[in-house]
Amino acid sequence: MKETERNAVCILVLYLVLWYVGSMFGFFPFIANDLAIAAVGFAGLLIVAAIVICTCWIIETIQKQTTFWRNSMAIEKVKAYLRNYGMEERVLELDMSSATVELAAQALHCQPERIAKTLSFLVNGRAVLVVAAGDAKIDNAKYKAKFAAKAKMLSPQEAEAMVGHAVGGVCPFAVNPGVAVYLDVSLRRFETVFPACGSSNSAIELTIPELEECSGHAGWVDVCKGYQAP
Repeated sequence: MKETERNAVCILVLYLVLWYVGSMFGFFPFIANDLAIAAVGFAGLLIVAAIVICTCWIIETIQKQTTFWRNSMAIEKVKAYLRNYGMEERVLELDMSSATVELAAQALHCQPERIAKTLSFLVNGRAVLVVAAGDAKIDNAKYKAKFAAKAKMLSPQEAEAMVGHAVGGVCPFAVNPGVAVYLDVSLRRFETVFPACGSSNSAIELTIPELEECSGHAGWVDVCKGYQAP
């Protein structure tokens, strides 16, 4: 159940409880009998329900429009960046969410491991991105050996502020100045991979050399585990 729907149910339940308590303790002396109380209560319930339903619809519509606007702006930002490499037209704008590895694989009809997920970390007060294969997981020991720090992922708020992309669309393109990008060796198994393009419904298919070029990476790292080596 969505948050707006849960809130609507809570409001309706609260209304019923308050009306019941008011009826039990005689808070409605202006109503002649129990039948009238029930009728007024039912009418009130319908009015409250209508108000709640309309409010939830308005909130959900605003949220959808906001998400659409943010996704459009994010994609345009990445397209402008990729234009420098002649790859703007290759950006895929999807009709369904690609916010997770599983969703992206379904939308792109490819193996999940070919999704180049971008993980964001905080290292010595700065944002560091590690682009890894979809089936790879961070190996804490390897990560600490490389970056001399424990793996601490950015919160959604930190990621958007420090990296320049919202969670679900974080990618190595058009990031904020000072963000370091690293490519994990788990990607080298594939001829092409699919990183996101700034939004939760976008991607681009790149060869590994193209990814190296477009990401402006600081180097290759070996900080993951759990994937099938070639």
